[in-house]
Amino acid sequence: MRISFVLFILIAAIIVPVVPTGWIILGRITCQKAVPWCYSIQLAEIDSSSNDIMDSFAACEFKSSHQDYHLKGMEAWDGIFDGNFETELLIEHDCGLEATEEKQTIRMTFDPISTTTQYVRKEININLGKNETEIIKAFNTYLWE
Repeated sequence: MRISFVLFILIAAIIVPVVPTGWIILGRITCQKAVPWCYSIQLAEIDSSSNDIMDSFAACEFKSSHQDYHLKGMEAWDGIFDGNFETELLIEHDCGLEATEEKQTIRMTFDPISTTTQYVRKEININLGKNETEIIKAFNTYLWE
């Protein structure tokens, strides 16, 4: 009787539907150096075994010192014994660099986000000339609210 109850609980825990967590990351990216300038942004969920790229965006600007960007992602779960998503933005750019120089990289790692989070939204401004990021607004919606 006990074994069947334990097996029932174990099987139920495995087949319970997983509610995915959605991400929206948006903002303005600027380069005060001379145009043209190019960049790429990746929204990734980081794991010890592999990284999941949820969304990416690449562009070049030929007229302006800024562009708006918008990334959307969805992640269903983060592993059997991991109750948090570890996420980061990876930004590569050539703002202010000569053509022969390698691109610069900015990594913005977020605090762990619980897998009970239904929705994550962050507005982040990125200044490529200073290699800086700034969170302007952020909020999360949880499943059990």
